[in-house]
Amino acid sequence: MLVGRVMGGSMRVPLSLKKEAYQLYASGKSCREIAGLLGVSVDQAKYYYKSYARDYFMPYPVFRERGKYEYTLMINGLPLKEIHRLLGRHRCSVSRAITKYCERNHLERPKATRIERAHFLSVVKGLSYSEIASRLGYTSEESCRISIAAYGRRLASKGL
Repeated sequence: MLVGRVMGGSMRVPLSLKKEAYQLYASGKSCREIAGLLGVSVDQAKYYYKSYARDYFMPYPVFRERGKYEYTLMINGLPLKEIHRLLGRHRCSVSRAITKYCERNHLERPKATRIERAHFLSVVKGLSYSEIASRLGYTSEESCRISIAAYGRRLASKGL
């Protein structure tokens, strides 16, 4: 880790660079990503966000709960296929992270099929049929409404 001197000279780092490094760190970026975005080495990036946290009494290390982001995306109607593509991770690892997050926090796992998500967004979240159709890829608002109504009748016949 750097201790204040680089190549024999004193190290003067602009406050804005340290602040930006800390903000990126707090938002969940990895040290390599921060270094790449700021155009500095990995060691310098670590030094920047750690020194900013120390100087301004900011929390370090920042606690990140695994699976919370993935769970939030799935609750808001994003299919698992899109989540794993967005995060650049394998589909199984995203699914496992969501399942473990739900188990740790005693939550029900989000709905997996499109019709279950559509029914959830309609009944629980109160979204309009046009919003649900555009989010989940239905061809029309009418087909979305019909499938949600049919799924609701099926649930009612089962007594759920």
